[in-house]
Amino acid sequence: MICALSAAVVAAETPEQNPQKPIRLVVPWAPGGSTDALARLVAEQMGRGLGQAMVVENRPGANGMMGTEVVAKAAPDGYTLLVATAETHAINPSIYSKLRYDPVGPGGGGVLAGSRLVDRHAFEATTEAPGYLP
Repeated sequence: MICALSAAVVAAETPEQNPQKPIRLVVPWAPGGSTDALARLVAEQMGRGLGQAMVVENRPGANGMMGTEVVAKAAPDGYTLLVATAETHAINPSIYSKLRYDPVGPGGGGVLAGSRLVDRHAFEATTEAPGYLP
């Protein structure tokens, strides 16, 4: 989690990289659970660091697949992020033969997974940022 917030603060220090519109953080689980609570804490800190509003959007259903699919189909502009869980990226691919998203391939948005914020379009920049800890 610290790495994700560090990346957000580093990005905020460079004005041309600051977001120009609110960032959507999709939680593929119902409001009030532990994943939702964690997402709201992260969104608050990231919003402060980036100087931009973060909107937490709960999209529960189908063991996390509904919200994950929303992010996979989102425009690849970095304004839609997913709070990924073991269910969305490990368990579902193991038990369902056909998913409407690729759990290991490129998706539309980024993924907040474990302790790292991963945006497939800015991955190299994120790993090279000062303060990034692998």
